[in-house]
Amino acid sequence: MKLLYLLMLHYPQPPEVETPDTERLKKVVALIEERYAEPLTVASVAQDCGYSCSHFMRWFRQMTGSSFVAYLIGRRLTLAAEALCESDDNILSIAQSVGFNNLSNFNRQFKARYRMTPREYRAASKPQSGGDGEK
Repeated sequence: MKLLYLLMLHYPQPPEVETPDTERLKKVVALIEERYAEPLTVASVAQDCGYSCSHFMRWFRQMTGSSFVAYLIGRRLTLAAEALCESDDNILSIAQSVGFNNLSNFNRQFKARYRMTPREYRAASKPQSGGDGEK
């Protein structure tokens, strides 16, 4: 442990350097956060970045390790899971509010990620009422 501590003192972590790519990625992620419920396409986001579709797809995967579509779907599913836990809105409303316009696609994507349906996820996230007579 002492050796590790001494090494860390001697070789501090270099500060993160902002590059044009990291700045552009921050803008894309901010755009996703603002407009996730809208029908975002690779073409529209690529155009916002000044890239062709193919260049944007390569660049986004290189920067994030994920495709743009997979990243967007993942973000939408995360937001849907949060809404299922925090609200009593019906599942269709939640799906639509995060950008899914097809309920069966939403259910399929949700189950693939969380290994349960949205209804099962909501039931599992709600505290179980104790039937043991405690007040």
